[in-house]
Amino acid sequence: MKSFWQEFTGIELNPRQKKVVNALLDAGKRRFEGYLAARKYRSLAKTSKATASRDLEDLVRKGVLRRLDGGGRSTKYDLCWERFESVGLSVPGS
Repeated sequence: MKSFWQEFTGIELNPRQKKVVNALLDAGKRRFEGYLAARKYRSLAKTSKATASRDLEDLVRKGVLRRLDGGGRSTKYDLCWERFESVGLSVPGS
C-alpha cells in the first residue's frame, strides 16, 4: 500500500502543516486525543492563532482535513481518512 506522502506528493504543505499531519497519521484513525482543534494545532505547530486558522483552512481546501460537526471557535478537524482509504493508502488504526 502507498503511504500518505507517496500518494499526495503533489499537495504542497508548509512545515507546520506537515508536522501536524504527521502527528495525526502517527496517532492513527480515531486515536488522536480529542481530535484536532485550532488550539491544539497552535500548540503542535508552535504558531499564532491567525496562522493556525489559515493553515487549517488551507488543509480543508486541499482535502487533507475535514471539519467535524460543530463550528465557530469549537470547530474540530480530522484527516479525511475516507479519501485515503479510497485510493488504497495504509491507514494506521483501521
